[in-house]
Amino acid sequence: MPVPESNNEFLQGADVLAAAARLVASARTPVRVAVSYVGRTAPDILPLKNKDTIVVNGSDNAVGSGATDPRAVQEWLGRGVRVVNHPWLHAKVFVAGGTAIVGSANLSERAGSAWPQDSFRPGDMVVMLGLRTARLVEFRGSGFVPGYRRKRSVAVYRRDRQLRSVKIADVRQALESVGTAMPSHDAPAGNWLNATAERAAVLDLWQLLDPGAP
Repeated sequence: MPVPESNNEFLQGADVLAAAARLVASARTPVRVAVSYVGRTAPDILPLKNKDTIVVNGSDNAVGSGATDPRAVQEWLGRGVRVVNHPWLHAKVFVAGGTAIVGSANLSERAGSAWPQDSFRPGDMVVMLGLRTARLVEFRGSGFVPGYRRKRSVAVYRRDRQLRSVKIADVRQALESVGTAMPSHDAPAGNWLNATAERAAVLDLWQLLDPGAP
């Protein structure tokens, strides 16, 4: 039996989720998706519908860190989507008919966004999230590390030691007070606190005033 020819295409950055959205929108049969982490805007990014299936990482750790937003899951369930929890899932696969998209992008508005050298400007203040604490640092610039065969970029930050570290739990609580979830732990850097209420709530942890829109 002859093997049918396949059309392979390499996608990168935001093109991955854009292609997945087109695949879902044009599918005539139920779609099968496995994506570990889904942000609040995931149902808007990927318009799954009745009889579609998505497997997500809905573990306590994923939900507690904000990597998976239960509101997105609830919205899909309301549309008739079958949502399956796999607590160790790390896959990102979209399948419809004879087409599959395999990548590394989670379903969040930050997935596929730029890294610091494209997102920040020197002098921007950045909330650096660690495992247990967060620090407020100043972005100084970025460049490529010499001596490597492949280009490897590095971002440089300056820490004001007079600004104390705060607990991640306090950052999460501050964001939840204004209806915002913590960003996914593997989300690329970018303009995260782009709402006045978000910035004010987080900067208040350091007793600082909002400097204005990024």
